[in-house]
Amino acid sequence: MPRRFLVFKLLQLSYAMHFAPLLALLLARSPDKLATRQVGERISAAPSSFFVTVDGSNIGNGSAAAPWSLSTALIQPGIVRPGDTIWLHGGTYHGSFTSRLSGTPGLPIVLRQYPGERAVIDGALRILGHHALYWGFEIMYSARDRVTALSGSSPADVPGLGMTLFVSGAFNKLINLVVHDLSDGLFAGSPAEGLEVYGCIFYNNGWAGPDRGHGHNVYLQNEKAAKVVADNVLFDSFSSGLQIYGTSAAYLRNFDIEGNTIFGSGDPVASRFGAAFDIEHWGGAPGGLGHAIYRHNSIYSRDARNLSVRLNAPGEPAGEDIEFSDNIVHGQTHFNEMRRYIVTGNKFTSGAHPLLGQSVLIALRMPPGVRYSSYTWDNNQYAVPALSTQDPFHIVDKSNNGYAFSSWQATTGYDRNSRFV
Repeated sequence: MPRRFLVFKLLQLSYAMHFAPLLALLLARSPDKLATRQVGERISAAPSSFFVTVDGSNIGNGSAAAPWSLSTALIQPGIVRPGDTIWLHGGTYHGSFTSRLSGTPGLPIVLRQYPGERAVIDGALRILGHHALYWGFEIMYSARDRVTALSGSSPADVPGLGMTLFVSGAFNKLINLVVHDLSDGLFAGSPAEGLEVYGCIFYNNGWAGPDRGHGHNVYLQNEKAAKVVADNVLFDSFSSGLQIYGTSAAYLRNFDIEGNTIFGSGDPVASRFGAAFDIEHWGGAPGGLGHAIYRHNSIYSRDARNLSVRLNAPGEPAGEDIEFSDNIVHGQTHFNEMRRYIVTGNKFTSGAHPLLGQSVLIALRMPPGVRYSSYTWDNNQYAVPALSTQDPFHIVDKSNNGYAFSSWQATTGYDRNSRFV
């Protein structure tokens, strides 16, 4: 059984039995076993090794006998050269840390958890350097007051607001990290071009306001070299699981999102505000949305009548192009204004939840002047219960019609080789 289908079934079972926290614990115990892809450079034969301990100093030489403090190591003392590895010994490192570690394209500097130990940053990590690998440790914030009476995204009474994994340096890699209980799990804007995120776990990031849940597991913007987000597990964020969003000053292009498992978005506040998007991708500067690939992801909404995936937002300026292929989506998927979509090889399902009222499986909203023939849409599978009273397909146009599968095929010309059950 392919790995992503096995993980998807495990997550469904875990959710049904309310074992998501246990799943997180099991995954967190073996973070080094999650990365399944090559990380690009050879790191095992680094020229020199240095060491960091909780009680390390700022005057040592970084050897095993005279280890550094974490803050000292992260400023990259002069003896640390591209290709070197800094080993992070077990223990809890309290505070907000800033890394300026900078290697070269072929020789990254590596900050890695020491084998057999558990290293935890209790606070925040800002990555300003470039060409470095951050591997195998945990980042969290232990203050548990996650509720505010103040609306908006910057309440003054939430301890640790701004505690996040923040990346602004270019061409870094995050590998097998466990990131949880922060205000945002990961934020990486356009300056962090070429960022790669592999095999990480993100969960329980965000806080509850009187207006809604705030904070995402992963929040991205990008303009130039592609960001790669692959083989990660994201769950139980207070707001969106994966948010790719920005104002009119931001760019949201060049993303490769593959092999991730995303579920439980909004669950910590679902009893008050309902579910959040598992994937939300919209906004940005004019002409700045597009060139994104979503492949082999497993996306699961507890109630599949919820809107799980939203690509662009209704009525927003059209984006350039998005490929959405070979994914599994348990929930609604809305394909909004885009000049080109490739939608192939997916499985869309509402599971055991009949489609009722406004619930649909697929919603399509096209920009003016774009024809159905501009999109490639085939070889998908769709499944809804027989008790559904709402048509599964919805095309937002002048008639605002719902469509059964056969009328969807006839109207659009799509899904000639697809199945509906």
